[in-house]
Amino acid sequence: MLIVLSLGGSILAKNLNPERFLKYAEALRTLSKKHSLLVVTGGGEAARSYITAARGVGADEVTCDMIGIEVTRLNARLLISALGKAA
Repeated sequence: MLIVLSLGGSILAKNLNPERFLKYAEALRTLSKKHSLLVVTGGGEAARSYITAARGVGADEVTCDMIGIEVTRLNARLLISALGKAA
């Protein structure tokens, strides 16, 4: 079965706790033994904070969107790194 899972950044990256990433990675690894997974991460509070700051310095909405996307990608990269370490 295909499982599509959205991990919000405010949940996944709360306080940027490495153990949280490792626990999610282990759960994903376990699920992937029986199912195909598609995981989407979010940017969470960090993305919202950066976007607010960008607006404060006069950035246009496209730039704000790109900043939010980059934070989301950072969360995904951390999760991928944790997947490499999960046992």
